[in-house]
Amino acid sequence: MKDIKLSQCMIVKNEEDNIRRALSWGKSIVWEQIVVDTGSSDRTMELAKELGAKVFHFPWCDDFSAAKNYAIEQAKGDWIIFLDADEYFEPECARKIPELIRHAENDFPEGKKPDMIRAALQNLDDTGRTFMVGEQNRIFRNRSDIRYRDPIHEFLCSKTGKPLLWMQAVESLSIMHTGYKSSVIQKKGERNLPLLRKQAEREPENPEVWCYLAESLAGAGRITEARLAAEHAFSYALKQGEYGNNRTGSYTKETAAKRGTAAMKGPLAKGLPIKGLTGERFGELCALWLTLAKDETPQTALDLAGPAYQYYGEFRRTGLVNPDVDFAMGNYLAKVGLKEDAIRILEGAFETLERWPGGASLRLTGGVQRACNYLAACALEKGQTGRAVSWLTLSLRTDRYQEEALATLLGLFKDDPNTNAEQEAAFLGRLYHLAAGKEGLKDRLFVLKSALAKSDRELAELIRRNMSEEERLWLDTAKKKPWLSGREELKESYPQIPVRNRMDLNFLSLMQELSCRPADELGEGEYGEATAELLKTHRDAFLRLYAKLGEYRSRQVLYGILEMWLGRERRSLALAGEPGVPGWDLDLIPTAEQFACANVGARLKESTEGFLYCYEDMYETFTCFSESGEESAELSRYRDVSVLQAALSTLCLDEAYGKPLDLLRFDAGLELLSLLKGSERHIRENHSRLILSLEKNLNSLYELPNLLLEWNPDYRLYLRYYGTEQAGQLVLFAV
Repeated sequence: MKDIKLSQCMIVKNEEDNIRRALSWGKSIVWEQIVVDTGSSDRTMELAKELGAKVFHFPWCDDFSAAKNYAIEQAKGDWIIFLDADEYFEPECARKIPELIRHAENDFPEGKKPDMIRAALQNLDDTGRTFMVGEQNRIFRNRSDIRYRDPIHEFLCSKTGKPLLWMQAVESLSIMHTGYKSSVIQKKGERNLPLLRKQAEREPENPEVWCYLAESLAGAGRITEARLAAEHAFSYALKQGEYGNNRTGSYTKETAAKRGTAAMKGPLAKGLPIKGLTGERFGELCALWLTLAKDETPQTALDLAGPAYQYYGEFRRTGLVNPDVDFAMGNYLAKVGLKEDAIRILEGAFETLERWPGGASLRLTGGVQRACNYLAACALEKGQTGRAVSWLTLSLRTDRYQEEALATLLGLFKDDPNTNAEQEAAFLGRLYHLAAGKEGLKDRLFVLKSALAKSDRELAELIRRNMSEEERLWLDTAKKKPWLSGREELKESYPQIPVRNRMDLNFLSLMQELSCRPADELGEGEYGEATAELLKTHRDAFLRLYAKLGEYRSRQVLYGILEMWLGRERRSLALAGEPGVPGWDLDLIPTAEQFACANVGARLKESTEGFLYCYEDMYETFTCFSESGEESAELSRYRDVSVLQAALSTLCLDEAYGKPLDLLRFDAGLELLSLLKGSERHIRENHSRLILSLEKNLNSLYELPNLLLEWNPDYRLYLRYYGTEQAGQLVLFAV
């Protein structure tokens, strides 16, 4: 057989961070590399040329299939590998591709030769670990009839209508996908939304389009909108009628092959009342809706219990099996406090997971360890220590660096008079590398830290004995660093803040570090030494703010923001991200009935519509102040909503609005302090509820709380963060 030429193709836009890896993995196996740019403004094209790719330009037309098909038309190879810039094969996988193609060419009879090769797709989180596995057809013959279809969420098909045949290779090939990292997922969600909205307008009763729209809204952090879109998908998918696919009539082997999927087996293939979705997609829809319902505010989540049981019941009645749906339902029930049902369904989810085929797609994003930890807590409440140990062990097998889970497990061992340190170490040795040697240093330090936190000195000493002399010396030196204080020392140094949990310890440790370390050591991150110096200078203000914040959700946000400014790991800020409508919080401001409201600054249309979504027409007046007044026509159509043009730098609400104002929202960047000072009378006399967008502004965060409490000591302060750690709104509430 002649040598097979492989063409690697991709479409890109502003991928300078990914392009080098995207073009490097295949150098040893591909014959040519085709890069089609759709409008980059960074160094993507320059780097692609340096790496030897053939570079083309395609004007973006809101159609991914059109751009990909253009790339295919430039390819001259016999087969095409089409990956995105944030996808790649590991070297050992890449080396298998030529042999798999030779197998597809030589070992199948005429008429049965595969058109595509199916690989696994591993989605990676911020730590580089796989959290979701699926399957994709990305290696295919370069044939004139094989092209992509649909403007978004495109798929391969034959223009002749003939089914495409695929060869299963998920056990051999895995595409690694970094596009679900928190730093990019919101950007992708926002990018896809306009395309999906257009498609939903063209195909309003297509449930798969509404599924994709819900997923993109969820990726953009718009929890409520995403849930409502998922409900649209349900409303069309559950109409009575034969099971069909999303583009033609009944779902048959032929239509399945057109999309490169296997024909459905089981009850759905027999005509149960689900239309427009494969069984896998219907399961994904159920799991997505349940996850979104869990992520709503506590009261909203509880109010959704009825629909949750309904949708879960619809899924179970199909006869389908999917651990994702069971885990999502169990985690939702745990969130809303329906404990007995949560335990029953989560335990059943683990039984389902044991029977789940290895190559099948799962989206267990944190579902397993969250469920394990919840079941462990429930077992402890019932005094079932053995079951609690089993669940905690399973949780730590999925992620062994969970401090709280390990601390709970060590606490159980310590309380058991029949368990000594040697037995503890032997048990933990199944989860961690505790033996001497370089490989286990991280594990030993992690377990040692937890053992010391639980005052398990015998276990701590046993672990220390497995350390090298160099490691022990390092530990002894670290103890002398004044910012590495223990719990009792922190309590003594900061009596104004009770140490009740890990959040308090983390924050006070950070304050101690600001107190002891010089700015040039602290300011090594992206925000620099000047920011670190400001944090050190105003450390007392942050301590006062932490003490004044009304809840731990707000304190988590403050801690996450300070860590971000010091250039630390942004996990805390990611965990603090708030679902729901940005800038409005029904827990903090439950009603706006008979309120006179002022909305000043940026994002007026978005914020006004968010207000109306939360409070409907239960307000008296809603006045917007804008630099341009451009939103006037759109917003004035709402009842008692008006838009006034005003220069924010000189606006004084005390003069511009004589009547009492019950609610003030400011989103004005550097003008925020002057706007507040121009509203002092309203704030002092009317105790106006305040919603202040700080835009991660360091000065605002230490100046404004003190000013507000000086004017009105009765204010309760809260912080919220909407979005991801890379792109979001920091909002201060005073109520």
